[in-house]
Amino acid sequence: MKILIAAASFASNMSGLQRHALNVARCLLLEPEISTLHFVIAPWQQSFFQAEGFLQNARIVTHVA
Repeated sequence: MKILIAAASFASNMSGLQRHALNVARCLLLEPEISTLHFVIAPWQQSFFQAEGFLQNARIVTHVA
């Protein structure tokens, strides 16, 4: 199963929307039937998503919108 999570936001700092999206993604990655998790973020959000170390997972595909 492939999942798309849209976490793009105008917030310049980590907000509740991004925290919730990361938590949902972490929970979904525990499920073996999830083959790919597509994560959509804004260009200015790349630094805090990389800082989480979370986007290193091979099943996560990041899209910058």
